[in-house]
Amino acid sequence: MIEVDVPTEAVTSSAPKASSAPVAPPSGRRGSRATRWWAVVTVLSLVGLSTLGYFGYEASKELKGGASTELVTDPAAPGYMAAVPPSSVNLIALTDASNRLDSMIVVIPVTGASGGTVLWTLGELEIESEESTRSLATIFADDGFDAARQEMEQLLGFGATDAAVVGPTELTSLAQAAGPIQISNPDRVSVEVDGVRTEKYAPGPITLGPTDLSEFLTVVSAGEAPENRSTRVGLVVEALLAALAEDDVQPSDEATTSEGASLAEMLGTVGEGQVDFVVLATTQTEVDGEDRYQPDTEQIATQLDGLVQFPVSGFAGQRPRVRIRNGTPDTSLATAVAPQLAAAGGEVILVGNADSLDAATTSVVYSSPSFEATAKRIAEVFAVTAVRSENLSDVTDIDVVLGADYTG
Repeated sequence: MIEVDVPTEAVTSSAPKASSAPVAPPSGRRGSRATRWWAVVTVLSLVGLSTLGYFGYEASKELKGGASTELVTDPAAPGYMAAVPPSSVNLIALTDASNRLDSMIVVIPVTGASGGTVLWTLGELEIESEESTRSLATIFADDGFDAARQEMEQLLGFGATDAAVVGPTELTSLAQAAGPIQISNPDRVSVEVDGVRTEKYAPGPITLGPTDLSEFLTVVSAGEAPENRSTRVGLVVEALLAALAEDDVQPSDEATTSEGASLAEMLGTVGEGQVDFVVLATTQTEVDGEDRYQPDTEQIATQLDGLVQFPVSGFAGQRPRVRIRNGTPDTSLATAVAPQLAAAGGEVILVGNADSLDAATTSVVYSSPSFEATAKRIAEVFAVTAVRSENLSDVTDIDVVLGADYTG
């Protein structure tokens, strides 16, 4: 169960109140880095549901039925509502000196703590659509980063809250902030020019300086299977994140995300704790003597299970928006069950109380046939039947009211 310490903040009975802007954290050394990073993304996501955002009168005017002028300030009172902050998911497109997409890296920090998971997949990964089958690298080259990002989010089943394209310049900047890193290179890395192979990196202990990092990560070694690059990436990620977690790291403005956050700070926060490096599962086939890679969707679902507590939609309609309301005097139930409903495929955006706290039975109502499958999975959590209605609030796609029959 997640315990919620909800600050006393007025909200309307119609909708949640917009959260105030985060207070700028004090400057300082490494000890305040996590605070500075999460303030950029969202202060709320630092502590998950221990602090909630709010929407008030202005936001409630966007809902069906207009706004109520009655403010609800008591978290145990009917009509009280709070917003659920999304979990942080950071998508990095790693490119080489020719601006070719080498790989996609997804960094998922542990909410409210250090450490996290780093997912890696090769740019050669082929994405099948109704029109064609193209690799992520081809999509990136033909249609740009946004198109490749959407394909990656489709594959993951959730969206990224922040993203960045990291090429040699940005990687060198990160390396300069971290300093030289040392790893044990598992395999000889050679390049072939005009049929002549030359050793680029010898196996064994090596030191990578700022200008070495990009080439080492993206070089295609002669005769090497593409997926083998993941071994090098994993070793560098472990060493780089640990180095960025040191107290004296000075973040560079050159390596920032689409939201303006420092990559060095974000990665350093993750590097302070345990980091799990995961290679996204693929299936491999050979076509005309060349290896082809496609996502192993079933195995990927297993790999991602539970990694993101409160995922967001990467694009409209990917995950139906879910509102969970307590319909009984036990106003802790909605918060406690919220992660389960996110795991069932919903984007949990609101948690609070129904207009009355005397509901006898739990109800799950959805607005569109496209949300039926997710609504049914959510209904299974409560052993009830999901019902469709066209009269839901504009702010939600699936509405759950917990009744006396649900005890948690």
